[in-house]
Amino acid sequence: MENINIADQLDRASISIPLNTAEGNGKTYPKDRKRYFEIARASVLESASCLDVIVIKKLLNEDEVIEGK
Repeated sequence: MENINIADQLDRASISIPLNTAEGNGKTYPKDRKRYFEIARASVLESASCLDVIVIKKLLNEDEVIEGK
């Protein structure tokens, strides 16, 4: 069950990156754009952290996740 949770978290975080980037690009006001880009950046960091957890839990090795980082 725990392994499914990290995979689901990685899936949600990684999907959030392009969606928030696209939404930010659609905003006219700089503050709105910035907000969405900050969310996208946070999702990048979250995705990388999920990959770290996957390696720590020995679900995959470092070589298998390096491309995702």
